[in-house]
Amino acid sequence: MDLISGTITRYFLNNKTWAKKDSKTFSKSIVTNGPVYTWSVQKWGVKEKFEYNITVKDNGKSHKYDNINMHVLSRYNFEAKPYDSFSANGGQRHHFVASAALSKNNFDYRKAYCIRMMTADHRETGSYGSAAYVNQVSDLLKNKKYEEALQKEVDDFKSHNDTEGIAGSLQQKYYNEVVICLANYTKLFGI
Repeated sequence: MDLISGTITRYFLNNKTWAKKDSKTFSKSIVTNGPVYTWSVQKWGVKEKFEYNITVKDNGKSHKYDNINMHVLSRYNFEAKPYDSFSANGGQRHHFVASAALSKNNFDYRKAYCIRMMTADHRETGSYGSAAYVNQVSDLLKNKKYEEALQKEVDDFKSHNDTEGIAGSLQQKYYNEVVICLANYTKLFGI
């Protein structure tokens, strides 16, 4: 091929819409085989996708290729960390144990572990916008039923579907982050 050139653009899911993060252009002449261009970039957004728009010129003819609006090259950036140590990056930080329940029982919610989640998934959790759910968790904490409180949160994740329909339940989608939260909440509660 005489020339391959184009643009690769990274987008991140910002709540419900895709926002442009950055892009790179490339051009390579006299291409035989193998990789044409590599762009190594660290994860940033809660969910990212890459779109390409490429032109291939060979023997005087041009061919265009793209995956614009196909949403096929994507990756996730879920994390579990203390609330005040990381940002949502287009998603939301979900306190694995509700912040209001923690605060009401003299735990510092800013140091408590959260999961960076996609906004649509966060809205499915039991504690999102439910005072009744938060009160139930708060009562468990008040009565030092910490294991029951953590089990309630695990069961909640198991009972809600992944909003994208890919992973099954939220517990499956955020499995690693749930495990990290459980390990850190057992330390916080002295279990």
